[in-house]
Amino acid sequence: MAKKDYSKEKRAQNWDKEAEKFSKRSKQDENQENLFSKMKISKEDTVLDLGCGEGSISIPLSKKVKNNSC
Repeated sequence: MAKKDYSKEKRAQNWDKEAEKFSKRSKQDENQENLFSKMKISKEDTVLDLGCGEGSISIPLSKKVKNNSC
């Protein structure tokens, strides 16, 4: 079995490949707006996002409420 390369350079190369996908996923899309339209939230609300992952919901949601914790 070949030994995997976990060097700093290799990790940086892997991140560079994944960053583009991450950026596309985290942009606002109709799924976010569909979810937000079903939520009863206001600018005075505090929201706790459990399992927020990369923030594709938490980040845009934070603009719609007073406090958002992840």
